[in-house]
Amino acid sequence: MKKIIKCGQLFTAEDESVQHNMCIVIEDNIIIDVIKENLCKDEGEVIDLTDKFIMPGLIDAHVHVCLDGSPTVDPMYHKLPEEVTISAMLEAKKDLMAGF
Repeated sequence: MKKIIKCGQLFTAEDESVQHNMCIVIEDNIIIDVIKENLCKDEGEVIDLTDKFIMPGLIDAHVHVCLDGSPTVDPMYHKLPEEVTISAMLEAKKDLMAGF
């Protein structure tokens, strides 16, 4: 089944521009096309994100979720493993909510 995502503003990272009124066409969970909205046929499920800014997901290839960005890691060594685990979970959530 096709899905059509209508984008108000789309950043593709191909260049440094933001494209307006675009459609992302998805079939079997694979992006098969990115086209202007006026060329888009509403065949399948339409997801209207025309009031949103759309961009590719970001990937952080090297991350230590048990750290919080502080200049020193010393406080981590004075925590229980359970505290470090909970802290890591919360830091990972922050990354996910920021688009990583």
